[in-house]
Amino acid sequence: MYAVCAVGFHSFVEPSLAKNQPPPAPVLQYSPEALAAKVEDYGPKTISDGLSSDDAGNVWITDPEHSAVLTLGPDRKLTTVIKDAKLRWPDGLSFGPDGWLYVTCSSLQHVLFVLSGHQAAHAPYHVFRFKPGTSAAPGH
Repeated sequence: MYAVCAVGFHSFVEPSLAKNQPPPAPVLQYSPEALAAKVEDYGPKTISDGLSSDDAGNVWITDPEHSAVLTLGPDRKLTTVIKDAKLRWPDGLSFGPDGWLYVTCSSLQHVLFVLSGHQAAHAPYHVFRFKPGTSAAPGH
């Protein structure tokens, strides 16, 4: 799985830890050399599962290790926006049409390599939302 988002003329591609996943179609249009010439280390991030971006030029990043959501600003500084133990493995972000940022949480640490009874015991899995004070195209 890859997470792709765009800010201005930048596209951010974050490969997941899964192996043998092909890159997204926009990446495939370049030869390896041409793509390497376009790749830029934009800034720091934590272990993450989801990316999005907003109209202010921030890249929104999930931080499952710390139950948090962060931003990587246009200044390329990482900032924790929200941190809450209820965010059990936040892994997806999407802006809504109503000013909310929606965050999915899969509780991955309670799902992998365990029996289905253990999974059921740690349910429910949630979608949370908060008002980030910035906007983006809905679904982004």
